[in-house]
Amino acid sequence: MEIEREVDHDEEEVTSGSDDEDDEEEGSSSSSSSSFIPSIRIKRMEDHLILISTVVVKDVALTSDLFQLLEDEKLDIASESQYRTETRVAHTVQVIISIIDH
Repeated sequence: MEIEREVDHDEEEVTSGSDDEDDEEEGSSSSSSSSFIPSIRIKRMEDHLILISTVVVKDVALTSDLFQLLEDEKLDIASESQYRTETRVAHTVQVIISIIDH
């Protein structure tokens, strides 16, 4: 799997996959799953807020694992949304991060 990493001074984005995934035609579940590349993006929105976006094949439990990690770390989730198609699931989560000054 290919991982791209782009960093800007205010924004960090980690991408797995390509931006063309929404342009692919959805065929049968098996053919769509084999050509689909999942993505995870993490973007700093403000000093205290990050945005986590995932798009995965519906049969993969990646986003459930992600939410379990967030709950285990007791992170403050500001908002979340979910979108489902026949073959894919997209989650977007805004997490408030605490900044500790030393």
